[in-house]
Parts: sequence; C-alpha cells; structure tokens
Amino acid sequence: MSGCIYKISSEIGNCCYIGKTMKTCRTERFRQHIYEFNVKRYYYSCFEVMKYPDAKFEVLEDNIPREDILVREKEEIKNHLNFNLVNKYGIK
Repeated sequence: MSGCIYKISSEIGNCCYIGKTMKTCRTERFRQHIYEFNVKRYYYSCFEVMKYPDAKFEVLEDNIPREDILVREKEEIKNHLNFNLVNKYGIK
C-alpha cells in the first residue's frame, strides 16, 4: 500500500499545512479535513489554513511506500518551514 504527501495552502492567509494520507482517494482526506473543520469537535493545526475561503489541496508526492511516508512527510515539512507552515509538532 502506498500513500501521499499533501499540502493545504491559502494565498489569503499566506500559510500552508503539510500532511500525509494512506487513503486511496487522495481528495477524500481533504473532504475529511473540511468536515472536521465544520464540526469543530477537535482542533487540528490545519484549521489555521482551512479558515480561509481559498484553502486548496495539492498532492506534493504520490505513491510513497508506507514504510517511507513518515520520513518523506518530515522532509516536506522541513522544505516548507519558510512558507508560514502551521504544523504544530516538532521535527527531528
């Protein structure tokens, strides 16, 4: 099974969020983020981007083997540190 690294970004908010998913339909993860944002049962750092009306979903890298996806996500987060990244967890 393979996954993807994605970015949710907003030009209005001048910020972005980097995430990963193993879902087969990649846009399903974005729909899930939209649902979670609207319900507001929990807080996720991606909400800092989702609050802008121009938030968009983009696949950065696809077909990543499950065993490599965490490493690739951390690399993409490091690559986006200068782009007003809203991810709230540490990078080691």
